Amino acid sequence: MKSPSQIADSESDQHTAEVPYRIHFYENCSQSPASWLVPQAMIEIEVIEKRGLHGRMRTPPIFAEPCVAAIGKDGKAIAMINYRGEEIWNIFLSYVVPEHRRKHIHTDLFEALRDKGLQQGNMFQSTP
Repeated sequence: MKSPSQIADSESDQHTAEVPYRIHFYENCSQSPASWLVPQAMIEIEVIEKRGLHGRMRTPPIFAEPCVAAIGKDGKAIAMINYRGEEIWNIFLSYVVPEHRRKHIHTDLFEALRDKGLQQGNMFQSTP
């Protein structure tokens, strides 16, 4: 069985019961199909944290960092993880569009990102 990163490398489709998608890495999220998900995610975060914002709208950030995205057959992003992975790996934002939640898409993205870090030697997997 291929790991998520091997699937991402081969650009093969991932399949859930309802939606086929492929996992793809982008060096600059703002220039990827996943860029439209950032404002959508920020709106949801704002709704959740509205009390702390005192009614102020935040300007959605422009993410120039890399991201890994699930791209549907129509070419639109359905999920993304925005990250920075050099010596220390940080996830800044992750998001799955509401109609595709609970289909393990985020898990597939996270595993592809983990596998990429392991391949680059930036992460180490401990054995039990």
